[in-house]
Amino acid sequence: MKRLLLSTRELVWGALGYKPTLLQLEAHRAEEKQVLVAGGVRGGKSMWLAMEMLPHLIYVEPFSGRAAEGYKAKRFHLAGKTYKEPRIEFDYMLEQLKRLWPAGILADRLSMPRLGAWHLALANGNTLDTVSSDDPLSLRAFESDGVGLCEAGVCELDTVYRLSERLASTGGFFLMSGTFESSAEYRVQSWFADYWQMGQGPNEIGFKSFSIPTWANSYVFPLGRNDPEILRLEKQYPKDLFMERFGAVPCPPSGRVCPEFSTAVHVV
Repeated sequence: MKRLLLSTRELVWGALGYKPTLLQLEAHRAEEKQVLVAGGVRGGKSMWLAMEMLPHLIYVEPFSGRAAEGYKAKRFHLAGKTYKEPRIEFDYMLEQLKRLWPAGILADRLSMPRLGAWHLALANGNTLDTVSSDDPLSLRAFESDGVGLCEAGVCELDTVYRLSERLASTGGFFLMSGTFESSAEYRVQSWFADYWQMGQGPNEIGFKSFSIPTWANSYVFPLGRNDPEILRLEKQYPKDLFMERFGAVPCPPSGRVCPEFSTAVHVV
């Protein structure tokens, strides 16, 4: 499934009053089916992912003939290391749906338990589910028309492979968002930095990556890079860590690109 035309997505955003920041818009404009957005803390990466997927969930492809027989419902998924991570984007999308199309939400099929997967179904037949890499069964036996991997920087590369398999039969899009992680716990997840590096230039699979630094969120930091809070954080953090956590740029040693990286092996 191809990503919707920007003009189609903008119709939904306009109805909701969503005005992406300049760097969010740049990532929205990407035509690739596989897009990675690395965000600084509070940079707006989660909102980007939610608002990128929302128009696809609402949209029904034009078709000829009898309506009931002409449309195949789409299945979309938000994934994370646990079921907790995708709930932020799920909540964003649900709240916007309540504003834009409340009658389209099937109340008897809205499931948001304290533990486990969340599920949403719309009157157009489209569905949204959360899946977790900590629950191997949740990554099997389903097809998807579009996946959003949330907090991708804390997930294993195998999660990317498994989700790619779920998209193979539909040709669906794969969106990833996350923050570069320097802690010892997540240092092994260097694939996220590798993918980001690959997506900064031309590549054989048409993969594109973007960075949205913290200060690009003009709604929270109106003075941008020179916002007093940003300058305070810059003084508090080591330079490399500041650029990684807030500048959304991988820095050695925690985020350096692996010299053995191969697009033939490590590419979705």
